[in-house]
Amino acid sequence: MNTQQKHPKQQLDTVLLLFFMISVSGYLWEILLYFCMSGTFTNRGFFHGPWLPVYGFGAVLLAAMLGKVPVRLKHKPLALFFLSALICTVTEYLLGTYLEMRRHMRYWDYSGWPLSIHGRVCLISFLFFGLGGLFLDRFLLPALSRISEHLSAPKHMRGRKLLHAVLGALCLLFTFDLIYSYMHPNIGNNISFRVR
Repeated sequence: MNTQQKHPKQQLDTVLLLFFMISVSGYLWEILLYFCMSGTFTNRGFFHGPWLPVYGFGAVLLAAMLGKVPVRLKHKPLALFFLSALICTVTEYLLGTYLEMRRHMRYWDYSGWPLSIHGRVCLISFLFFGLGGLFLDRFLLPALSRISEHLSAPKHMRGRKLLHAVLGALCLLFTFDLIYSYMHPNIGNNISFRVR
């Protein structure tokens, strides 16, 4: 995320918009995917609210890391694809390891999928992460930056206040969900399973 010439408030707006947009999109994606596989609607995440923050944190981390990539590399889609896939795959593997070791829970299992590593990552997720990174860099980040810049103009004060109110409410709800879910994680059939 190239934020060197952005005002800190614009930068924060862009980061929060990205985080919540991708967290909610990840939640909807998982519900749709599981519905197609099983025919039932299930909240698949650790949290109780309509978000999967691993997607949001992954997107913010990826945006920050891609912002540090030299410009000449940005014009090489294949290099950007592999870099994005690698960053997200490592993040997914580390999070899966943490949940298993610390919480003794598994929320996904790629065992039996092509090139699976300990069931935590696989080739298909690697490929999706690469495509997601390209989409993020080429389309989503520029669009979110334009929205943030547009709303920062003095004539759009009402829109900016509305955006800040919505982001503030989302941050508050997310914080409550984080605390509650840490004490009472969303677990059960078709959501998670215990590991030793």
